[in-house]
Amino acid sequence: MQDNQDTSNVQLPDQLIPEDGRAQLKQMFDPMPGVAELHVYTEKDAKDVMSRFSLQIARELAACSDKVEVFTHDGAEAKTLPGPEGLPSIGVKPKGSQHFILRMLGAPLGHEGAALVKAVSLAGTGDSELSKAAKDSLAKITGGREIMVFGTGT
Repeated sequence: MQDNQDTSNVQLPDQLIPEDGRAQLKQMFDPMPGVAELHVYTEKDAKDVMSRFSLQIARELAACSDKVEVFTHDGAEAKTLPGPEGLPSIGVKPKGSQHFILRMLGAPLGHEGAALVKAVSLAGTGDSELSKAAKDSLAKITGGREIMVFGTGT
């Protein structure tokens, strides 16, 4: 679909995550020692299909476990975030943190969904899964850094 097409009438399934997937996510999220926050940024009315998908998938992830919380924001707030602009956008961070460990632009379709689930797990466990050598190397860096990774489905 092109960006200028009206997608407000496109129907999403009532449930994006099947029951067996929800059970697996519950097993993954419930043991997390911390809580992961999903911050979903959409246009004010969130009528386009990508915004609705982003909101629905975030809410379904949160329904799997009380270790995942969802916060919705007007798209204007996204303009205050560092990095590239675009809506919809989902930010993932540990509860109480000021910084996102992942900020995804666009709807988490396909492999992006797996990245979103992994980010929720990392935020909830507080474990970066980096090796000791990688952590030691990163500890030597001085000054601020902003890392951006771009992916495409093609």
